[in-house]
Amino acid sequence: HGVDRLGRPVYIERLGLLDLRQLLQATTHQRMLRYFTREAELMLRERFPSCSVKAGTLVHRSFNVLDLSGLSVSSVTNAQAREFITAVIELQSANYPETMGCTVIVNAPRIFSLAWRFVKPLLDTRTTAKMEIIGPDPGRVRARLLESVDAAQLPLFLGGTCTCSHVPGGCLSSDPGPWQDPEV
Repeated sequence: HGVDRLGRPVYIERLGLLDLRQLLQATTHQRMLRYFTREAELMLRERFPSCSVKAGTLVHRSFNVLDLSGLSVSSVTNAQAREFITAVIELQSANYPETMGCTVIVNAPRIFSLAWRFVKPLLDTRTTAKMEIIGPDPGRVRARLLESVDAAQLPLFLGGTCTCSHVPGGCLSSDPGPWQDPEV
């Protein structure tokens, strides 16, 4: 969703709103992994090059925001969710290890500490060094994200001013950034 102050693409996921059980009734783990692979390849082929042109410098990492608002106990303790998260981490580590510039996990409820104990050992220490976790404090979330992302590039639900009202579904359905500019 746009770019950060360093010209890196901003990737936002609202994982707390994800109902994995319902999602797995509509699709499979393999299809979801193909989706993540497609997104990572799109980042390499289109987003990083266009961001590099626009910024006038090499851009090869992203700024990621994982919003955990609404994360439930059942999501954290779900065996299928743990299996899927493990598969995504393995996919990212094996194929796209250095594309993450920074990941800020926001609105992390207390139950997230249980999930983090499971996930953290799966991550490389270089990866965890690039991650920050902020609890459900709108002021802290907004302040931290605005350090890296201009308010106009940040959705309203994360403390920015962007609503992408011109797109059905708003910011969650929009894909603004230099990769959309035919001049780039």
